[in-house]
Amino acid sequence: MKKILFGVLLGAAAMYYLDPVAGPDRRRKLSGSWADQKDTVLDAARTTASTVTSVSQGIGARVSEPGSEAQTNGKVLSESSPPKGGGKT
Repeated sequence: MKKILFGVLLGAAAMYYLDPVAGPDRRRKLSGSWADQKDTVLDAARTTASTVTSVSQGIGARVSEPGSEAQTNGKVLSESSPPKGGGKT
């Protein structure tokens, strides 16, 4: 379903920007908008990537700490008895 929706959106965008009558004007406007906003968009992307990296590293450090909830849950799951029915799937 997602592939179909993506294809529809891609096709609609292609028709909109490749229209032989109004397409050149639309492409020119899009190019001008991108040139005006490029630095802002790229700075926001860099900031977001940096934030995501630091947050994920902090989460990774917390998970790997001995005695953390994730460590405790892992021990409990690995040391528990097999489920009823022999434990085979």
